[in-house]
This record gives sequence, C-alpha cells and structure tokens, in this order.
Amino acid sequence: MSFRTFLFWIHLIIGISAGLIILMMSLTGVVLTYESQIIRWDQQEYRSQEQATRSESLTIDELLPHIAEHTPDTTPSAVTIRHNHLEPAVVNVGGGLSMFFDRYSGQPLGNSDRPIRRFLRSVMYWHRWFALDGDNRIYGRTVTGAANLGFLFLVVSGVYLWWPKTWSLSLLRQITWFRAGLKGRARNFNWHNVIGLWMSLPLVIIVFSGSAIGYRWVSDSIYWVLGENPPVRATTTNQSDVEDNNTNEQRPMPLISRCSIKPKKTRRYGTRLLYASPSTMPSASYCL
Repeated sequence: MSFRTFLFWIHLIIGISAGLIILMMSLTGVVLTYESQIIRWDQQEYRSQEQATRSESLTIDELLPHIAEHTPDTTPSAVTIRHNHLEPAVVNVGGGLSMFFDRYSGQPLGNSDRPIRRFLRSVMYWHRWFALDGDNRIYGRTVTGAANLGFLFLVVSGVYLWWPKTWSLSLLRQITWFRAGLKGRARNFNWHNVIGLWMSLPLVIIVFSGSAIGYRWVSDSIYWVLGENPPVRATTTNQSDVEDNNTNEQRPMPLISRCSIKPKKTRRYGTRLLYASPSTMPSASYCL
C-alpha cells in the first residue's frame, strides 16, 4: 500500500467518524459568529424613540444616581455609552448580566437576560462541550477538541490528496472548477475537490485558531515560533475557593463607592466605555 493510499483511508475514516461532530461545531460556530448582531437586533426595543430625544441626554454624573437607585444590591463595573444617541446606556452589574437605562430619563429599560441570549448561551455550550454539566464538561471538551484536530488533519491531508502528480492547464481546469455533465459519484467527487480546495485556506485559519483556544500546547507553540515566551498562567483554584468567590460575588454591596472612571473611545464603533473601579472607601462622588 502506497503512502497516498494509506493517507486516503485515514482521511476517509476520520471524515466519517468525526463528520457529525464537525457539522455540529460548524453550524453552532456560524450562529456564534453573528452573536453580537443577533443580540443587538433583539435589544432594539431598548432604543429611544426619535421624537423623545429632543432634549440633551443625561451626563454620566446625572446617570449614575439613577443606576444606584435601581440596582441597590449590585456593584456595576462598567458603563457603556454608544455614539448613537438612540442607544441606551449599558451597565455591567456582574455575573455576565447587563442592565439598560434610558439616556434621557435615566429609567431602567430591562436587562440582558432574554430568551435570545439564553439560546445563544446554550449554542455556545453545545459548541464547546456538548452542553454537558459539571465535571462532565471535560469529556465534551475533549471530544470537540479532538474533532477539531481531526478537521485540521482532513484539510491538510485533503490538499495533499488533491495535489496532482503532473501539472497541465487542462487538468488544472478540471480539478479547480465545477465540471458540467457529471453525475453520481463523479459529480460528488468533483464538488468535494473543488469546494475543499477553495475553502482550504480559510478553514486552516479557523480550525487552527480553534485548536489554539482548546489546547494550551498549541497556543504555547505559537509564542515559541514567534520567539516569545508563553504567558504564565495562574494555577487552578480548588472547588472551595471557587465557591468562596461565588459567595462574595452574590453578597449584597453598595452600588458605587469612590470610583475612577476612565473613558475609552473606539473609533470603529464610536463607543465610549466608562470603567468604574469601586474602592473600599464609600463615597457619594462620581469621578470622570
């Protein structure tokens, strides 16, 4: 058996065994690609109406007391003011949850815990670890990570199997574009080769970046190739430490004590992020 034949059978076996997992990860990945756009569409009811925006919007100093009034048991960590004056102020209240406030009246409009957001979260859980719970997530993460590496092998080995032994202009046309008049297995083979060829480069980038996210040794190898040392990662905390942290996060705290707010404007989206870092000294002052 030649190496090319051996590689073909490995390519086929991995494709059959991991195909459904790769399909699931691909579909969920497409949905997650448009997560921001979907969430913005779902939250459009929080936008102000044109006829109600004739007055000046509240400044951050005027808005913070309204936030404190309606979120007495949380400590916001950030306030996001978008360039579009119709967009509400977004307040991060911890636990991955945000609240929306009208920038003209200061009244709360709702929070980010909506059905669409919960659906996208479940899609992300399926994409990463088959939506398994607790300690079982490691098994789901292992399967998806292995399937991602298998996908990378399929792309690279597919290019090798596609590569012709001899080159000619007529052969190049046959293997790089769809051929009319083919039926059955010949048509399927042609479509597989052509689509796989043109998608190979973006697929390598997408799949390799997914491997870098899923495997530490892959991300560390990128730093080594670039001549840099991988960042030192914090040691894993035990379960009791995690529970203590969760308890501290859920403990009621005054909204905002003495804070320093650092504006940051992003040119691309016209967004100003105002980060508030509460200190241990309570104060009613709000600083820009």
